[in-house]
Amino acid sequence: MSQQQAIRQHESQDNPQQDQHQDPQQTARRQKALQDLQHNLKQVPSQDARPVHVMRQAIRWGDMDAFGHVNNTVYFRYMETARIAFLEQAAGAFDAAGEGPVIVTAYCNFGKQLTYPGEIEVRTFAGPAGRSSFEVTHEIRLVDADGEAGDVHAAGGGKVVWVDYKAEKSVPLPAALKAMLPAAA
Repeated sequence: MSQQQAIRQHESQDNPQQDQHQDPQQTARRQKALQDLQHNLKQVPSQDARPVHVMRQAIRWGDMDAFGHVNNTVYFRYMETARIAFLEQAAGAFDAAGEGPVIVTAYCNFGKQLTYPGEIEVRTFAGPAGRSSFEVTHEIRLVDADGEAGDVHAAGGGKVVWVDYKAEKSVPLPAALKAMLPAAA
């Protein structure tokens, strides 16, 4: 069941007359929101982003919430796990007393529900490097029974800034990491 179907089912249980007498403006707003979501899923990653990392993760029982699907907050954990794996591959292990990444913005567009059991593939894309930062985006895809990653279930990302942890100041990106990122236009 899609999130949209679940919303409709929940609302009709709360008010059985609602489906028969639904406000046309409310219906139009919902349709516009769904179109915007579908558009946003197609826009991530941006055209200037480069694929930099792919990893698979198991959907755990504990990832689910009382509604029987993966909780929205867990999608950020999936993206974080993929982002850190990419950054450690590119720049090595982080030292809390030295330099490393912080994320200063984060977002996620939720397209389709995920449920346990299952496996996802998180594809990571990186945008052009600035002096100390770059955009990172992720596609979260459900892996099917044949082991193939299917449709995008969620897409999101954020801005990564490289910092000196003690000084709490941004510093230039490491050369090895910067070499993996697309050149700025």
